[in-house]
Amino acid sequence: MMKRSEKGILTSQAGSLPRPTDLIEMNAARLNGEDVDDAKLAQRLKDAVAEVVKHQVDLGITVPGDGELGKAT
Repeated sequence: MMKRSEKGILTSQAGSLPRPTDLIEMNAARLNGEDVDDAKLAQRLKDAVAEVVKHQVDLGITVPGDGELGKAT
């Protein structure tokens, strides 16, 4: 469902946002065939998305996104 506003212009961002270093390292290890704790990776991804959404909201973005953090590269 599309968001609408009668009080102002809704703002969003599109595309990738910088990933946290530890998330980059975990994804790289997984792509290199190293053992990665799937539960730990999933939790870190969930936390990173929450962080990036909060940052967008703090900046005034009215329709925040996940910043494509779920992509490994």
